[in-house]
Amino acid sequence: MRVFFVACLLVSLCVGVIGEAADLIGVYVMRDDLDSRIEFLPDGKSFQHDHHGEKGTYSRDEDTYVCRYEDGRQMRFRWEGKSLVDQDGDEWAPREELLAMPWKDVSPVTIVVLDPKTRKPIPRFTYSYTISTPDAKFDPMLVRSIEVESRDRSFVLSAPASCEIQMQVEGGAILGGYGTWRSYHLTTDNKDRRIEVLVGVGAIVSGVVVDASTGKPIEGARVSPVIFTPPLFSPDRRRAVKTDEEGRFTVAGVDERLGINVWHLDYLELNRDGFEEVGEKKEGSDGTLRIEMEAGERLVGVVKDPSGKPLSDVKVSDGWGKSVRTDAEGRFVLRSPRKWGGRNTYDLSFEKSGYLDQKVRRISAVPEGVAVVLMPQPRLDVRVVGPDGRPVTAYDLSANVGLEPEVWRCTLESVVNSEGRCSVTVRTGYDYGRSGKVWIGVKAPGFALWETMVDTWKDAKSIVAELKPGLSVHGSLSVSEDVTNGISIELLPRRRHRDQFTSEASLRQKMGRMKTTIDRSGDFRFENVGPGTYTLAISGPAISLMSTGVVVRDSDLDVGQFAPKGRGSISGIAYEPRQICTGDQCRLDENRGVWAFQDGQITFSDKMGRSGERDFGHLKPILFKTDEKGRFHVDGVPVGIVSVGFQYAITADIIVTHSRLARVVEGKTTEMRFFDTSGDWDVVCEFVIGDGSREQVASGTGMGANRKVGNVTTRPPMIKVQLAPLGNGPTSFHDGDWEELDAQNQMLLRDVQPGRYRMTVGDWLMSRGFEGTLHEMDVEIKPGGTRIVIPLGAGSITGAVRWSTGHRHMIHVVAVGKNTRAVRHARCDVWGNFCVRYLDDDEYMLFAHDYDAGWCRLPDTKVNQNTTDVGIHVMAPGGAIVGKTPPRLVGNGTVAVEATHENGITVEGPDWHDPIGHEFTIGGLWPGKWTIRMRQADKLIGETAVSIEGTESVACTLTERSP
Repeated sequence: MRVFFVACLLVSLCVGVIGEAADLIGVYVMRDDLDSRIEFLPDGKSFQHDHHGEKGTYSRDEDTYVCRYEDGRQMRFRWEGKSLVDQDGDEWAPREELLAMPWKDVSPVTIVVLDPKTRKPIPRFTYSYTISTPDAKFDPMLVRSIEVESRDRSFVLSAPASCEIQMQVEGGAILGGYGTWRSYHLTTDNKDRRIEVLVGVGAIVSGVVVDASTGKPIEGARVSPVIFTPPLFSPDRRRAVKTDEEGRFTVAGVDERLGINVWHLDYLELNRDGFEEVGEKKEGSDGTLRIEMEAGERLVGVVKDPSGKPLSDVKVSDGWGKSVRTDAEGRFVLRSPRKWGGRNTYDLSFEKSGYLDQKVRRISAVPEGVAVVLMPQPRLDVRVVGPDGRPVTAYDLSANVGLEPEVWRCTLESVVNSEGRCSVTVRTGYDYGRSGKVWIGVKAPGFALWETMVDTWKDAKSIVAELKPGLSVHGSLSVSEDVTNGISIELLPRRRHRDQFTSEASLRQKMGRMKTTIDRSGDFRFENVGPGTYTLAISGPAISLMSTGVVVRDSDLDVGQFAPKGRGSISGIAYEPRQICTGDQCRLDENRGVWAFQDGQITFSDKMGRSGERDFGHLKPILFKTDEKGRFHVDGVPVGIVSVGFQYAITADIIVTHSRLARVVEGKTTEMRFFDTSGDWDVVCEFVIGDGSREQVASGTGMGANRKVGNVTTRPPMIKVQLAPLGNGPTSFHDGDWEELDAQNQMLLRDVQPGRYRMTVGDWLMSRGFEGTLHEMDVEIKPGGTRIVIPLGAGSITGAVRWSTGHRHMIHVVAVGKNTRAVRHARCDVWGNFCVRYLDDDEYMLFAHDYDAGWCRLPDTKVNQNTTDVGIHVMAPGGAIVGKTPPRLVGNGTVAVEATHENGITVEGPDWHDPIGHEFTIGGLWPGKWTIRMRQADKLIGETAVSIEGTESVACTLTERSP
C-alpha cells in the first residue's frame, strides 16, 4: 500500500474561436484536447470550461473575433471551414460534430435529487454528468451545467444496463466544494432504473455589508460561500453575489461551519480561508447578518521605463487577488492589500506586455510611495543562412532564459522571410536577470537543429545562425507484417543541463525530437540529425516498448536491428478493501463485496527504466475499469513486470494506491486478484527473531538498546518483503512496501499467485529509498494459503559518529560478518546515532561512510544474541573516484555504479544515472584497492580498478563490455 498526498493544481486553459456572430452560438471543443471547450451565447457572453469557469465578452474585429476575459486576457479566433482556429493554431469543432453515444443499447434512467434530511426533492438545481463502462465513456462535453425544469424536479438520462454515472449537482442552497462530484452505480438488478441523489443543503444567508468606521453601506462587495477545496478552504466565486447600493445581499448554499467570504477592492478581505482574519460579523436587529469591513493601508507609487517615461496600464498585484492598473501618468493606488508571511510589509508584482515582469518585496505604506522602473523585454534580431551563406527563408525560432528552458515559457516563432531575418522579443519573467543565460534554437527543413547559448542582454542583440545538414541514423525492426501498423520510432535529445529541470521535455528536446515509421522491409531512417546523445524509442499498439541510448558523432550511424516482443493480457477480480476498526486495530471486513466500477491503471517502464509519459506518450499508463461484478480484462499490455493499481481515497487529500505486480507474457493472459475473500492466494510471513523470546526480540530489533535512533528504534520495526517470480510464465504477486509487523511478528502478503519466487526481506533504514537486505531465499507458494518462517538474528550494534564539515544526515554504516560474510546496513539519525540490527552471532567489521563527510573505521565487534554499543567516533576525510560512463547509457535508470573495497565492503554510486550527464563521483573513500563495477539490472557490463592512498581524487573510465 502506497500513500500519496494530493495537491490541487489549477491550470488555465487557452481556448476560443469565432466567425459570424449569429453562427457562434453553441459549444466548440478543441480537437486535440476534448476537455478544452468554450460556449458562445447570443447575448455576447463567452463561457470557458476550466477550473475557474472563467467568462467574458466577445466581439468582432474585422475578420476575427476576440474573447475578452475578466482578468484582461484576450484570445483571437477565425473561421476555417466549419471549424474555428485560435491564435495558437488549434482547431475547435462544434460539439455536435464530436459527440457520439458509444453504446447502441441504452434505455432511460430517472435521476431524483433529494434533501437527505427531509427526503423532499430539491426545487432548483443544475447538473453535469458522465457515463462510463469498462469498455467506453460518454462525456456530453458541457461548458455550463444543465438546468432542471421538470415539475417533480427529476430528470432522465439514457444509459446502458450496467454502468457508472458520475454526477455533480449544483445551485440553489446545495453545498459546493469537494465531494460534489459523486459516483452512482447502475446495475442490471436495478429494475426500476431509478437513482436517488442525496445532496448537502446549506443555509440561505441575508445581510448587509458596511464600513466598520463610518457605518455606511458598501456597494459591490462580493459575498461567497466558503467551501472545502483540498487541502484548504476557499471562497466559491462561481456562486458569489454582489451587494446592492444599500450594501444588502442574499447568498445561498452556505456551510454554517465555514461561513461566508466577503471581498471588496477597497477593504481587507473577510474570512478568506474559512478562518476569520479581519472585520466583524454581527446579527442585526432584524435578524440579518451585519458585516463590518475594515479598510487597510494604501500603497501608492509610480511606474516608469528606463528613460523616465511614465508607463500606463501596468498591472500591479498584491499576489492575493487584488490588482489595479497604472493611469496615464504611471501612478497607482492599491487599497487594503494583504500582507505576506506574517510580516508588516507587502510584496507587489508589476506586469506589462513588452516589459520584464518585476517583483518588489517588503514594501511599506509610506506617503511618498514606491518608484518602480520596468525594463523592456530584450529583443533578438536573427539572420538565418545555410552553409553557402544564402538566406534560409522558412524556419522555426525559439528562445528563452535558462540552459534547458521549459516549452510554455518560450518565445516560439514560425518565420517566412526572403532574407532569412526575424526580430522577436524574448518572452521571460522575473528570472531574466538571475539566469544569466539564454538558449536560442533554429530548426528548418533539410538542416539539423541549430542551437546556441548566449549571455543575457539589454535592449537588442543580433546573431547569425548558420544551419548545416545533419547526419543519418538508421536501423531496422524484425517484426511480422500483422503488427507493423502504428509502429513509431522516436529520437529524443537528452538533456544536457540541470538548469530548470522539470519532469517535462524541455524546448530544446521538443525542437530536436524526430519521429518516423518503418517501411515494408522493417527499415527506418532519420535524416539531418545533429551530433549529440539521444534516446531511441520504439513503440506500437501490438509490440512492447523498447528504448536505448544512441550517440551521434561525426558520421552516419547504424543502430542495428531490433526485435520487439508482442503484448499480453491481464484479467482479474477486485474486492473492496473495506475495513472494520476497533481502536487502532483494523482488519478487512469478511463480508466485503466486489469493487464495482472502480478505476484502475497499469503502469510500466521501458528497458531504460523510464515510466510515465514524461518523455514519450507510449509510456502513458493504461486505464481500465472493473464491471459491476468487480471483474476486469485488459488487452495490449506490454510484456515484463507491470504494476496494476486501484486508487482509494482515505481522506480528501490522502489517496492510497492498492497495487499488485504482474509478469505479462507475450500472447498470454495473467490472472490477478485484489483482496480475494477466499484467501487461497494469501501468504503469511512469520518473523522469528532469535528464539522468539521478548528479550531476544528486544536485542535483535535494537528496541531494548540504551542508545535510541530516531525513526528507527523509536518506532515499531518496519519490514519490506519483495517477491521476484522464478520461471517464465505469467503470474501476479504482492507489491512489496514497508509495513509494521503485527503483535505476533507476522506480515500478510495478499493475492500471490501460486508458483516459485525469490523472496527478499529488507530492513527500514529511516526513510523511503533506503533499505538493507536482511534475508533472501527461494519460496514455493501453494494454493490454499502458505506460511513462511523467516529467521532473523537476535543481535544488534549501536554507536554514533561525528563529522566536521556541514550538517550531515543519514550517514551510511556497514557491518560485515567475518565468518558468515553477512552484510548489514544502517543509517545515522541527525545526531549521528545508528543501530545495525538483526545480526547473527559473529564478529563484525564496521565502517561508516558519507560521500562528503568521509569515513570512519569502527571497532570490530562480537555479537552473541545481545546489543553492543561501540561508542562515539569521528569521521575522517576520504579520497574520491571520479569517472565517466559510456554516453549511450546516460539516463538509463537500470544501470548503477558501485565501488568495492578489497575488504569486501561496497559503496554505491550517488545516483550517477542522473538524466543529464555521464560523470560520477564516489567520495569519502578509505585507502586501499577499489574495484568499480557498472551493472545493468543484475548483469555486469563494465569493470575497472583503482587504488586510493589518502584524500586524493582518482580518475577512471568505465567501458561497456561487448555483448
